[in-house]
Amino acid sequence: MSTELTEVTKAVAEFDRVGAGLAELRKQYGNVVYDVTTTAGMNDAKVARAAIREPRYEIERIRKAAKAPILALGKKLDTEAARITSELEKLERPIDGAIKAEEDRKEAEKQAVHAPAYGKERREPMEFARRFAEAGPELKQKMLADMRQPRDGMGQVRKFIEAVNKVQGKATSKFRPPQVGVPQ
Repeated sequence: MSTELTEVTKAVAEFDRVGAGLAELRKQYGNVVYDVTTTAGMNDAKVARAAIREPRYEIERIRKAAKAPILALGKKLDTEAARITSELEKLERPIDGAIKAEEDRKEAEKQAVHAPAYGKERREPMEFARRFAEAGPELKQKMLADMRQPRDGMGQVRKFIEAVNKVQGKATSKFRPPQVGVPQ
């Protein structure tokens, strides 16, 4: 890295040297008007242009030469950062995958528990009744509220209640369907 800094320091010193010569060039050529219609005037103009152009080209050469090690250092930095990042991602990927898989599993489980009663379970009252029997009080209220929605008619509600009673071991002889839209 010391070499790169040395190159940049040299370039700055060269800029200062050329910059100092700029005042001399300005003094010598700044206010001169060349009569380019004559051969002598054209020759003088070309000499002046070359005298001004050469330091400008030199500045560009110095800039490129000084910048090359800096660019190489930046490229090396980028390459090393990419290599290390890749290695870290290889270590992280399996852990991240396990975390995401567990989060997805939990979300799917949550969705299955909180699924509305008018889905598959309405068509399969025994499955819904089993889930209902295992559910906590809040979920039972939600499931009942979903069942009370007049989607498939009271026949499905009766089947549901009969299935719940069967799962819980209760007799269904005194069946009384819930009132639609009336909280219980």
